[in-house]
Amino acid sequence: MVYIGFVLAGILSLVIVWFYLQRKGDGRSVPIDDNLVPRLVISKGIDGIANRVIYDAVLQKEVGRATRHLRELSVLLFKIDYFEQYMSAVGKQLSEDSLTEIIIKVDSMFKRGGDLFAHHGGDEFAVIMPDINLQDAKQQGERIRQSIKSLAIEHPASEVSGFITISIGVASLDAENRMAASELNSAASSALLHAVSHGCNRVSTGET
Repeated sequence: MVYIGFVLAGILSLVIVWFYLQRKGDGRSVPIDDNLVPRLVISKGIDGIANRVIYDAVLQKEVGRATRHLRELSVLLFKIDYFEQYMSAVGKQLSEDSLTEIIIKVDSMFKRGGDLFAHHGGDEFAVIMPDINLQDAKQQGERIRQSIKSLAIEHPASEVSGFITISIGVASLDAENRMAASELNSAASSALLHAVSHGCNRVSTGET
């Protein structure tokens, strides 16, 4: 039964990706149908948003579109600072409740057609933002950072704050800076690592 469940989940993910790419085939940015991808299922925690399979497929499609039309495209990756320590301090249930609250907050900030908020892996999340340049994407990242800070979720084991904070990495394509989807994702990952290694609770482009 478990195996069958995984197979069905995989098929559903592929159907969702196919539907999304078909809807975007005319070059316009349109959101995934809410009837196919639930905005958030509270009982599932982080499973209520788009998964890594959808993220990779949509990023590939958006990079292709941006490259063909010489458009801008930005990717934002973020993670919760000292999340493992937070889980150890407060327990699994409260950690899941806090993740749900964070997901709801971030999800509410991205309503443009084409924006995609997704689970990237572990305690990392991603946002794909078509037609957004690096500077604007960095400002969006700062808005997210401040919004999570405003939730004032107590973090008894953080080394940077008494509340939950996030670190954010941003990378972008423009007419002069082209790269493959995997390279753009890697650039955002490197920028996130830069943010973490320079003290957490900040937005980084890998250089600043």
